[in-house]
Amino acid sequence: TMAARSPRDSARASEDTFVLVTVDEYVQNLLTAGMEYDITGLDTPSPVMHLGDHKLVGTFEEETTAMIFADPADAAGGRDAGKQHADSRGVSLQCMSNIRLNFRLSNVRPAPS
Repeated sequence: TMAARSPRDSARASEDTFVLVTVDEYVQNLLTAGMEYDITGLDTPSPVMHLGDHKLVGTFEEETTAMIFADPADAAGGRDAGKQHADSRGVSLQCMSNIRLNFRLSNVRPAPS
C-alpha cells in the first residue's frame, strides 16, 4: 500500500488516504528487484507509473474495504507507536482503504532476438 491523496477525497485534503495498488506479476518482480519508479498524477483519474523504460497507466476503482495488519514488532520501525492498537493476537491495524489503483503496462517492449 501507499499513502496518496485521492481525487475522490479532496474534501479531506488534510488527511492521507491509503490506496491499494495492484500490478501484474512481471511488474511486481521488477519492483521487488529494486527497479526505480516514479508515480505522478495521483490527483487525476489516470495516474502514471514510470518503471525503468516502462510506462504504466492506472485506473481507480472502489472496492470492499481492505485492511492491512502487521505484527507490531515489525511495524514499529517507521510508524507512530501511538497509532497502533494490537489486538489479543498481537497484530495491529496499519491502514484501511476502499480505493484500489490498478496499474497496467501501456507499452510492451519486444523480446530481444
